[in-house]
Amino acid sequence: MNQQGLCLAQVFSIQRLVQMQYLECGPDYRSQCDTKEGWHLFYLDKGQMQLQWQEHSHTLQRGQMMLLPPGQTVEISCPQKEPPNLVWLAFQTADGATLVPLAEQIIALQETERLHMASLLELARLIFQPGKPLSLCPDAPPEAQQRFRIYLELLLLELLMRERSQQEEKPITLMRDRSYTEVLVRVQRYLEDHLGEKLTLSEICRSNLVGRSYLQKIFREKTGGGVMEYFGTMKIEKAKELIREREHNFTQISQLLGYQSVQYFSRHFKKVTGMTPSDYAVSIRVLTLKARATQWDTE
Repeated sequence: MNQQGLCLAQVFSIQRLVQMQYLECGPDYRSQCDTKEGWHLFYLDKGQMQLQWQEHSHTLQRGQMMLLPPGQTVEISCPQKEPPNLVWLAFQTADGATLVPLAEQIIALQETERLHMASLLELARLIFQPGKPLSLCPDAPPEAQQRFRIYLELLLLELLMRERSQQEEKPITLMRDRSYTEVLVRVQRYLEDHLGEKLTLSEICRSNLVGRSYLQKIFREKTGGGVMEYFGTMKIEKAKELIREREHNFTQISQLLGYQSVQYFSRHFKKVTGMTPSDYAVSIRVLTLKARATQWDTE
């Protein structure tokens, strides 16, 4: 057992609270602030709020927050007539670089983060005098003041952990997407080369050295349907092309595409397109005649 103990890491700590306000704004509310005194956190509890600084302009919705670093001049306004409720916090920290990954982006708080924000607001009512920004109540318990700082640090730490998790997942996601695309393209080419055959899902998987559930997952994610559904649609698209060429009858087309009978081909064609092969052929002829008539009219 290590008798010396273990020194745990401290990512950052709130050193000083510069501002804490819960503003129930009017519909024409406008304000300007300079963030030179520290980091400014804006959280919208209701309505909408417009934040503008330099060339940036963002609209906060209910449940969203934004963290701005020191050195910004920010204009705050209400883009709609619905009066917003705004939590406006400003603080100083020794290691501000730690918070840079969270800076200047709209962040929608998740459940745990909203609970931390709710705890902050509950403690603020206990600690601060209403209507007097950053003025402590005479009997504000020191324990409540420390809890306020801890909940603010917890909120920011939760957001930092979420940001790190998302950054770590990006390479994995890119690798997965690349792998999915390679399999999809390979199988699509295989299906195109075997349009005239009666393939089964097992045969497709075996020929492409890919698992059944894995292939189905890829196709549902990338095409919105299963492998056999996609293969069937490919057959019908080819059938439409052959009908437009007018070199084969429906029986021949059904045989070329590997259907067991012309009746089954017709049922599948109507299921996919909403019309029978005959109706489709007639519609193509009508469109062709109209196109020719238009051409003659312009000559």
